[in-house]
Formats: sequence, C-alpha cells, structure tokens
Amino acid sequence: MIIYQEYKGIHFKHPVVTMGVFDGVHLGHRTLLSRVVTEAEKSGSDAVAVTFDPHPRIVLTGDPSHLRFLTDIEERIELLGQTGIGHLVIIPFTLELSRMTAPEFVDQILCRQLGVRHLIAGFNHHFGRRHEGDSNTIAECSSRMDFTVTREEAFMIDGEVVSSSSIRKLLEGGEVRKASAMLGYDYFLRGG
Repeated sequence: MIIYQEYKGIHFKHPVVTMGVFDGVHLGHRTLLSRVVTEAEKSGSDAVAVTFDPHPRIVLTGDPSHLRFLTDIEERIELLGQTGIGHLVIIPFTLELSRMTAPEFVDQILCRQLGVRHLIAGFNHHFGRRHEGDSNTIAECSSRMDFTVTREEAFMIDGEVVSSSSIRKLLEGGEVRKASAMLGYDYFLRGG
C-alpha cells in the first residue's frame, strides 16, 4: 500500500475511491474496502482509501481529552494495509477543511485532486461542513461531476449493525469478545 500524507498532485489510474475515518478498521470497513479492491481490479483502476488525521472530532471539539478511539493513525495504517487497498490518502483535517461544504469537498478534493471515477460510500457516511453530506449528496454530485457511485449496505452480525461507535460501547461495557467479533480480530491496546 502506498501512503500519501497530502492529497495534492497525486495521479491515479481511474481511481475507485472510498473515504472515512475507518476507526478500528472493523468488519464493516473491511467489506467496504474489499468492494473497492474488487471493483478496481475489474476495471484496471487504482483502489484508493481516503482517511483523515487527526480525527475530525479532535479538531472540532477543541478538547479531545474526553474522546476515545479504537485505533490511532499508525494502527489504522497497519490495519488498512491488510485489506488489499493499493493507495491510502491521509488528508490533514483542519478547521479550514471542516468548513468546506460536502459538494465543495467532492468537487475540489475527490474530483479535481484525486480524479475519482467511482466512489463507494458506506451506508451511514456523512461528510462536509456540519456533516451535511450523505449518500444523497454524493449521488447528486456524481451526476454533475462525471463519476459513478455505489452505496454499500450496513454490515450486520446477529442483527446488529457493525460500527465503530457500537464497538466502543461494547468495550466500555466490558464485552470484549463481542467487540472483537465485530472488529474481525482480537481487540488490542498498545502502550507508548
């Protein structure tokens, strides 16, 4: 996996892209990323994942001391590297970026900078200023900006949606085994 610490000046071959924080790189994320890899292989395109660092909530809250995450950026990179994604773009998340509307983000970053040809979005993905962008926004942008879009359905285990927030709640409640099942690997902590 090739890692880019900036999104400007990158040239991909007809990229199939997905974006998100990917906290924990759980089974839902892995299913989404697998779809990106499969679609890229079918069309001879580059498989690209876009993530953000620091986590947007750290920048937006101004006081990150109460925030809890499943993985830090180094752990996310390691886990994303196991998915078959060929390219990882890490966008520095800033207050300026947080003020971009969802259509501005799609136009200026995904289209003009990354050259997205096909975007695969998670079932509950929200982005842009005040999280105003969703799958409907992406669909509207795709028709105007000449790329295709696919929305991945929620990944479920035993009738429960697998999400980073549900895994964090399980861990807070001491349900490590169930959280690990949703992650697809044994939950781990690293000391510094």
